[in-house]
Amino acid sequence: MQTLQKTIKTHIYSNINNTIVTKTQTSTLKIEEVPNLKDFKLLHTDIILIILLFLFAIVAYVRVRGKNFIQRLSISILNYSYSDSFFNEKNVFLKIYGYLLTFVFFISFSLFVTEALEIFYPKLVKGTWFSGFFIILSFLVVLNILQYLVLNLLAYVFSVQKLTASHLFYSSNLLKLAGIVFLILIFAIFFTDFELKKNIVYLAISLSFLLYLLKIIKSIASFLQNGFSILYMFLYFCAVEILPFLLLVKILLLIIEQNINILNIFI
Repeated sequence: MQTLQKTIKTHIYSNINNTIVTKTQTSTLKIEEVPNLKDFKLLHTDIILIILLFLFAIVAYVRVRGKNFIQRLSISILNYSYSDSFFNEKNVFLKIYGYLLTFVFFISFSLFVTEALEIFYPKLVKGTWFSGFFIILSFLVVLNILQYLVLNLLAYVFSVQKLTASHLFYSSNLLKLAGIVFLILIFAIFFTDFELKKNIVYLAISLSFLLYLLKIIKSIASFLQNGFSILYMFLYFCAVEILPFLLLVKILLLIIEQNINILNIFI
């Protein structure tokens, strides 16, 4: 803001003693500077809000264009036979809606994990919020790809490709619904006070364990129903479920105990 001062002199004729009286007035003019668009910077919370709105737009598109697609996902989670019939449907639009909701899951879950770390362990992502987000997102994508490859390898060895594909379809439906849930929760985190943020994180963790439990129950039910060998069941749970979970917990505990900034792990 700039300040300009202007002095105005007024000459007034006075009848007293036939003299001219000079009156001086000083006025102050304040000029506000218009911000330069080149200097405009978005805060990280603004960018996150834009991302969340974009993800909500995707969900709204699937809801409108896909009609009852989200409802069918919910039913397939609780009804195994319906999940199998849903899996057998060959519709390109269903695949597109599925890919969109899977994208929502990866972004919203990565945002949630990054924000949870900032709430409970802020030093881990201090000054590297977006770097931490992309690291978590990359780790999540790579982990899912590895699980997919290992599971298909086991399916090829034991000649159970179709049953494995049906199981992967069920697991992906869980992720799609989880993405919508995490999107709502992460949106709520940004508009609540600090103590309520913690409760939302605890709620999200509880829901994650519930969804994971549903996945395990579905896996066991499929194994028992289709007469899978004990060896296949053992290899599946060790390579696909237990090992990735223990690895993730080990890395997280190591980071927390050593108080390591998450970006320094990859530098």
